[in-house]
Amino acid sequence: MIIDLSKLIDLMATLMILMAVGFGLYKGKIIDESFRTKLSWILINVTQCGLILSSALTAKGTLALGLMGEIVLLSFAMHGLLFLLGWGFARASRAPLADRGTYNYMQMFGNLAFIGFPVIKLLFGDFGDTALVYAAIFNLPFNALAFSVGVLLLSGRDSEAKLELKVILNPPFIASLLAAAIMLFKPAVPALLTNALTMLGDIHIPGGMLAIGASLACIPVRQVFGQWRLYALAVLRLLVTPVIVYFLFRFFISNPVLLELTTVMASMPVAVNTTLLCNQYGGNERLGSSGVFLTTVLSVATIPLVCGLLLG
Repeated sequence: MIIDLSKLIDLMATLMILMAVGFGLYKGKIIDESFRTKLSWILINVTQCGLILSSALTAKGTLALGLMGEIVLLSFAMHGLLFLLGWGFARASRAPLADRGTYNYMQMFGNLAFIGFPVIKLLFGDFGDTALVYAAIFNLPFNALAFSVGVLLLSGRDSEAKLELKVILNPPFIASLLAAAIMLFKPAVPALLTNALTMLGDIHIPGGMLAIGASLACIPVRQVFGQWRLYALAVLRLLVTPVIVYFLFRFFISNPVLLELTTVMASMPVAVNTTLLCNQYGGNERLGSSGVFLTTVLSVATIPLVCGLLLG
């Protein structure tokens, strides 16, 4: 794989600029707390669904059921490994009990859709369209787990709590199931609907960055950069995790494209929806926002570093 590091850095810098815009809008009182909360709900339940469905509808080519199943299993395996690493980190670092779920969530869920998709398309060049189909399938377990296991982590429920059906059957989870069906059966869908969902999904990435920037505007700078656990988590999330995934999974993955895809996905910064879901389900929103901000800033350097060392 030939990696253009300058293009990768430009992409990460662009996302940072969007976050800065959201920061400025909040500081300038264009966005208030009420609007930010409503924006978070819209991004989670509306625009994210458009992104999920449009990625399935616009994917080119067909996929064998066996390959799709392999990608899904790889995603579940990676997220399972990341959950164990997050669980261990929260306890080894002696994080406050109320924050352990948020730390675990930040380690378990990376920014696959917002940063992973454009990075995959950029890295794989002429094979980018097919790689994006793989990435979209890889993202399906993310949505299922983020809105089930992830909600449990952020809401602070213990392992014996019963997850309510309405929590599982949320719009992004249902959209993920529909996307899987679309990729498998390739139904005929009117172009008008596809275009509308694509436009809706296009809102999600910049909208999510604006929402995170607005959330960061509420946080003192010392709170973002003064927490040693966040730096330790950043090292684990951005550097240690992709190295573990690459050297562990290479024993089980014979397809080099799938190994590269899994490694890239494991190198992503904390998921953008951490802030949005903390806001909706009672997690530590300031901690989540700080984790997203710090890891996204650092990923400008770590993603090119990891890809260059492991995949170059």
